[in-house]
Order: sequence, then structure tokens, then C-alpha cells
Amino acid sequence: MKSVKTRNPVLNQRLATNGNREFSLESVVNGAVGPLPRHCMGYMNPGASGHGYINVMKLSVAKMDASLLHADMEQIYSEIYSYDRCEVDGAYLGQTNGLTATSFSGINGAIWGYHLAKAPGIASGTLQPMFTFPGPQFPKDQHSTPSRKSVPVYPIGPILDAGERLLGRVDRQGQIHHDRRRFPPLPGAHIISANKDAGSHGPAYVWSAIALGVVANRERNANLFMEDVGVIAAQQTLDGQGRSIITPDAQGAEAMLQEKVRRIARTMVLWGEDRQTPLTAIYAGAKYIYAGPHEWGLSLTCIPYLLLAHDVVPADGAAADLLQMTYEDWEARLELTPLPQAPQPPDSGSVGC
Repeated sequence: MKSVKTRNPVLNQRLATNGNREFSLESVVNGAVGPLPRHCMGYMNPGASGHGYINVMKLSVAKMDASLLHADMEQIYSEIYSYDRCEVDGAYLGQTNGLTATSFSGINGAIWGYHLAKAPGIASGTLQPMFTFPGPQFPKDQHSTPSRKSVPVYPIGPILDAGERLLGRVDRQGQIHHDRRRFPPLPGAHIISANKDAGSHGPAYVWSAIALGVVANRERNANLFMEDVGVIAAQQTLDGQGRSIITPDAQGAEAMLQEKVRRIARTMVLWGEDRQTPLTAIYAGAKYIYAGPHEWGLSLTCIPYLLLAHDVVPADGAAADLLQMTYEDWEARLELTPLPQAPQPPDSGSVGC
């Protein structure tokens, strides 16, 4: 990116400390700290340290006893309940006012788990791709451009895990809730996010998918997000011995989502070609849950745009120091209590998570 010089001497000094690059990752992350010590805030809220923001990636699925929803309840109330329930499960986003954005992490944004507080497998380069596009599943065809290069598609799981480590969780085990929140959004905060959600009475599989497309030059182009949700209709019957038979079974539903993830990756590569913005890597995955005949299934894919809480930054350093850390390094610096493995909802599964 070209050197930047403005009429503002204070801004010029700040740019000089970041290699005279207005949108260097150091400048972005240092400018993405909010006004509160223990709570994250939404981007564009007052009190930010600069013009940056941090994206956190989140997928969640859950289900509940449908008898809790009255038979005459309007669909909109079920959808609201679906969204709010999934905000709480996984990386904690409960009690927030959501504003919907389209799906980009701009040049004044950075992604938690990828750019800063990196997932260890990403930082070390040891994370293995699920497949490549083009590749064995997607050979070049008449629609391929001559310059198309294979793009590795990695599992999104490590980046989702990083988001849980930042915001914390509230784990449900039956009627018991374990509060393991760390730096959650302020209750009632206004938060912009790229998001989609789905809900349905069973029998059905309810699913959500998410992906990150990494551009070759983040100081000129925005990284791409993609979200999708849906419902796979199912039938639940009894065989001659009274055993429950679900069609499709979990293996069939998972195969459908594997194909969904591959199509998302293909779409992202084609997006990059169409805009002459090549991608160097894609991170993608999906989650699903089976809801039986008397259950309500819910799913959410969500990417909030956040300002970090003050205490996310180690006391003896700057926010940009997180660019050199894995999330394990960060947790050790803050002496955070380790999070146990997240409980797995019954009748659920995932691809790339």
C-alpha cells in the first residue's frame, strides 16, 4: 500500500509508528479496543481506541422440547426464541441487540483466531486442509480461468474455538448452567454482525454453515465471509421391532453438509475470480442437530464486529502484541482458567468443526 501523509500531524505520527501504513494489522488492532474493562462492545459504539474492529466467528445448534412453545404460537416468536437460544450456546453473545451486515471483514478489520490470538495449528502451519479447489472433487472445467490456482480449504473449527476462548461460554448440562463467560459483550450492547438463523419443528435436521475466504492482499481488499442455514426434512418411523428409523440418518445428513461446504468453497473461489481478488485459503465448516417429532431445532451462524475489552490486552503490552500470540499464549499471559471441552448437544454433528 502507498505511503499515507495527511494534514494532521498527530495522525502522521501514528502512521509513522505503523510503517506509514494506515491499515496495517498493528494499526487496526491497536484501534479496536473499546471503553470497558471486562466487556467487549460493538463496532461503531463510542469510546473506541481507533478505527478498527475484531471479527469473531460463531456457529451453534440446539434443540428444545416443543411443548414449551404453545401450539398456537406464531412463527415469529419461535424464530426469536431460536435466535436468542443459539446466541447463548457456544461463544457467548447473549442479551445483545443485533444489527445485520453483509459479509466482509474490511481492511480496517482483523479476525480473532486467524490474525490475532491465532489458533496454534494456523500459527504453526500444521493445520491440514480438508480438500482443495480445484482438486480431486472439483477438477478444472470449461468455466475455469486459465490462471486459476488450487485454493486449500481448511476446517473452521480452530477459529470457532478461538472465539469461545475470547467471549467464554455458558454451558448447559440439563437444568444446570455453568457460567464460563470471559469477555462477553455488555448486556444490551448494539452489535453489528453477519448472521443467519433457522428453526423448525422435527422431525428434521437443522443446520448452519460458515466460511472465511482469505484474500491475497488484505490492505487492498476485504476478506470474505459466507454464511448459510437450512433445514433437511426427515421422517421418523418404527420398524417391525418397534425401533426408531430416521431417514435420512445422521450419516446421510452429514454427507449433504459435506457437499454444502464444498459448494460454499467453490462459490468463494468464483467470487474471487469474478472480482480479480484471488483467495489464498478458505476456512469452512457446518454444524447440524436432529430434532425429533416433539422437538424444535435451532441453528445460528454469526460473525460479530467487536471492540475488545481493555482487559483482553495484557497489562504490560499493546493490543497489537496479540498478533504475535496464539490463543494459548494469550490465555497464559492473562492467567485465565482453562475452558473445559464444550458439551456436545445430543443428536448433533459437524463438518470441519
